[in-house]
Amino acid sequence: MTSIPIGEVFVQRELEFHALDGSTQTTTVRIGRPIQEPDGPWFCPYLIEAPLFERQFRIAGEDSMQALLLAQKIVAVELEVLARDNGGAFTWFGDSDLGLA
Repeated sequence: MTSIPIGEVFVQRELEFHALDGSTQTTTVRIGRPIQEPDGPWFCPYLIEAPLFERQFRIAGEDSMQALLLAQKIVAVELEVLARDNGGAFTWFGDSDLGLA
């Protein structure tokens, strides 16, 4: 998989991943500043990183705000999939509401 540069980090959040075996891992979510391709759409890169897994991608939008909002929504979905696939759950300050909806 080709690495997608995150560029300038625009926002960041620290979460805890709680595995079924009782272990806990800090998970960092970073969303990069939206950038526009020359004469093209805007892209907003994101990175979800923990010792157990990493997910890095970018999402396109018609303008910088749409790209940023779509990145926030897709990060929420990515976290649900990562929790399911890795047998655990994410929390933010001890709460299952990660503040991404």
